[in-house]
Amino acid sequence: MLRLRKTEALSALGGSAAAVLYFYLGTPWLLSQADPLEDGRKAQKEPKILFCKLQGRVDSALVENRKHVLEEGLRANPDATFIVFEIDSTGGELEAAHDLAEYIFRELRSYRTVAWVPPDKLALAEAVLPVLAANEIVMGKDSKLGADLTRKGSREEETAKLREWVGTYALQRGKSTALAEAMVAPSKEEIFAVAFADKEKDEFLTRRDRDNLSFERKGKLKGEPRLVLKAGELLVMSNAEATKYRFSSHAANDRETLKTEIGCIAGPENTIDVDSGVNRKLSVQARRTVDLLNHPVVRFLLLLVGCLGVLVELKAFGTVVPGTIALASFAVFYVAGSLGGTASSWEILLFVLGLALITVEFFLLPGIALFAVSGAALCGISLVLAMVPPSADLRSQTLSEAIEDAIATLAFGFGAGTLCFLFLLRWLPHNPIFARRGLVTTAAIVGVPTADTALAAQAAANDLVDRKGTAATTLRPSGRVEMDDGRLLDVVAEGEFIEKGTRVRVIRSEAGINVVARLEEATEG
Repeated sequence: MLRLRKTEALSALGGSAAAVLYFYLGTPWLLSQADPLEDGRKAQKEPKILFCKLQGRVDSALVENRKHVLEEGLRANPDATFIVFEIDSTGGELEAAHDLAEYIFRELRSYRTVAWVPPDKLALAEAVLPVLAANEIVMGKDSKLGADLTRKGSREEETAKLREWVGTYALQRGKSTALAEAMVAPSKEEIFAVAFADKEKDEFLTRRDRDNLSFERKGKLKGEPRLVLKAGELLVMSNAEATKYRFSSHAANDRETLKTEIGCIAGPENTIDVDSGVNRKLSVQARRTVDLLNHPVVRFLLLLVGCLGVLVELKAFGTVVPGTIALASFAVFYVAGSLGGTASSWEILLFVLGLALITVEFFLLPGIALFAVSGAALCGISLVLAMVPPSADLRSQTLSEAIEDAIATLAFGFGAGTLCFLFLLRWLPHNPIFARRGLVTTAAIVGVPTADTALAAQAAANDLVDRKGTAATTLRPSGRVEMDDGRLLDVVAEGEFIEKGTRVRVIRSEAGINVVARLEEATEG
């Protein structure tokens, strides 16, 4: 029996790992997508494009991490041509931001660098430096570029340095220094958009520069100068204004559009995220499916089913079906999280390790409790982390809020699963439909007796036969009987209903079901 239980335990653990691995690796259909540029890629050598995220406060630790990760990506992909920095930051340490800007401007000069501010994201204050240092700037819908209006005044020395560096990068990249400096400190003069007859695009000049134009240049003025920024104002540009003022060369709301705008024909296999590897694009239908499976309500249902299946399997070990359903629920949970970008392979391995520890506790080394507690903790941590998106993908939430939501989803899912399990324990064995047909019995829920307890159970059942008692409830046909020795017994009446208070006798006891009849009828029989 011990050998059998060990075999079953190892089979359950192996099935768990196999199910997770199958679902994790066996979904290539989700990654299928028609490639409209395939012919063009075959005709010429396809370029590689690297994406590097720059989110949060810019400090020395973040800059060193980004440089290290990007260097690793470049070593792994020496033929990379494009480097895109996805930026969402409200600034930070001035020296760290300047260090990153110098790295982009000088060390990466052999690559085509792009600073992309995705939709609804920000590049403010010191974060403007690495943006201006890149070859191109691409803005998403409702993104912002400029000063951080919520921040209190910085030290004058730092402001002067930042203004100087911003002006230098703007001049090197062919952008208006007057507007760039106005993103650091309030403009001392009004700034105008001035049109010239010999130029297609406007120039942005301060009032002093406009008044000091040479006679020759004044003779080429076209129309009246248009006021862009008043004196004393800080500049924060929307995506439309960044395009209008010629800071942003393109507009893109996603990576595929960005690649098209900058003329990069790299396919999914040559689109590399330096943090997570090759960026494979999901098909439209697959994306909808993944988004549905990652919805909080669906996640709650998957956790509920998984918890319920595990509890039923542990209670009636060897049934297999509840455990298989539980494994399938958790596998779908992790696959959807992986494809949605919230779950990683490390979190899946953490969950499998937790299951292994629980298996060891229940079936190999029972009674220690350390393995069960540790395994449950690892599974819980893994499930929470699998629901928390990376900080770069957080929208209106903070990281702590996302973790709180994940913990709440896990708690509600497992709480509801436990309640459902307790309901099944109480209701199924006594349900007339299931009980009469033998589909669900008390023994099936309470557990299958072992060889050691079977004889004792049989002896106890035989001992009940012919014992007398009084109906404590009306038997319709099930109910309770108070035996003469004071025990309360769950019984089923044979034949018609028996009223409360009637003397009865146990006529047989089989498979945990005690059948009684009226004392007179039982005696005559």
